[in-house]
Amino acid sequence: MRCKPDGKFWTKVEFGPRCWLWVGAKNEFGYGVFRMNGKSVRAHRQSYELVRGEVPSGMFVCHICDVPACVNPGHLFLGTAKDNMADAARKGRIKNASEWYRGSLINTAVLDESTVVEIFRQVRAGTITARGIMHRYGVSHSQSYNLFHMRQWRHLLPQI
Repeated sequence: MRCKPDGKFWTKVEFGPRCWLWVGAKNEFGYGVFRMNGKSVRAHRQSYELVRGEVPSGMFVCHICDVPACVNPGHLFLGTAKDNMADAARKGRIKNASEWYRGSLINTAVLDESTVVEIFRQVRAGTITARGIMHRYGVSHSQSYNLFHMRQWRHLLPQI
């Protein structure tokens, strides 16, 4: 997905001595975003593609500088999801890569680990249904179904 050759992309960049900062719209995590062909595109990914070429399927465009708004191609490198999480852990942004997508570390989590362990115990004992989880714990229908079938928070199963 390449930007139009009119250079409009670069008009939204403040060129500094190190980082080149995206001054257009940003998402809630500080990454530059814009709409192109009806899709939301991350600015750092587009910068990489404009200068270095297309990003292979399944690869991430990662930052050396850890500045989400930076679009300096010299600060960007390709990596897998695992590489990206390992990089974040190495730089102290997360405790460790395996915890990134787990439990209450997710900022939208409604439940905490001890509550989920209790729910799992009730499910195993047969004392609660998916509907009961939804009403008692204030989670969505799909969340309650996934908890009832133990499809989420699986890292807590050894604690039951």
